[in-house]
Amino acid sequence: ASAAPIGECSELEVLHPNDTVTSRLSEIIEGLPKLRECNFHSCFSLTDEGVIGLAMSCPDLEVFTLTWCDNISDAAIASLVQCRALKKLDLGGNNQLSDAAFAGLSEGCWPKMEILILDELRLLSDAIFVSLARACPSLVEVQLNLTNVTDEAVWTLCQLCPSILKLCISG
Repeated sequence: ASAAPIGECSELEVLHPNDTVTSRLSEIIEGLPKLRECNFHSCFSLTDEGVIGLAMSCPDLEVFTLTWCDNISDAAIASLVQCRALKKLDLGGNNQLSDAAFAGLSEGCWPKMEILILDELRLLSDAIFVSLARACPSLVEVQLNLTNVTDEAVWTLCQLCPSILKLCISG
């Protein structure tokens, strides 16, 4: 019941929900057309249904943080190709995500993306890092800590996105 009034806040631009709100996300997102930023850090009740509904209802989303959300899958991330206004995407800690999450990327599909955080996504292949570089020509910050990225993929990433100012690849 505590989540219901949030859906009435039609001017809401930033949402940092707790697990109670997150578990009822599909019920409130249609009433949030101006939502630009969502932070779901450690929201364990977040599901694919919630992320997909958010991507469909809020295509102008600019900042999306989905760190440590164990119950989302590749399908949820794949739905984010609809959010062409994304400037920052943080998927850190979701080591269940694989190449399938990004299979639908096409060249330039996230033209405004500036910050991409993929820390601990160990299942991603070099091909996906290259696809992400092609999909995000405006990248200025990339974090690939604790991934299996190779030197060749980093080299290609830097060639495709010469505007990168910050590159983190530890571990």
